[in-house]
Amino acid sequence: MGSYRISVRRDIALAEFSVGVHDESCKSLARVDALSTMHAKKVARDLISLVRRRDPDGVFTVRRDLRPTA
Repeated sequence: MGSYRISVRRDIALAEFSVGVHDESCKSLARVDALSTMHAKKVARDLISLVRRRDPDGVFTVRRDLRPTA
């Protein structure tokens, strides 16, 4: 059983979002761009589904960083 962190970040300059998955050792497993808040939620859900296929007992933490970044 692993521990995973899903992070959602907003890039105000590009008006888009980025969704990432990191494992317990902070290794980046995936990073996907999203076009809107709703799209970011769907991308995060899909990434969780993909990781659960490999690790069905994994624990997920979702962190949102929606502060504007330049």
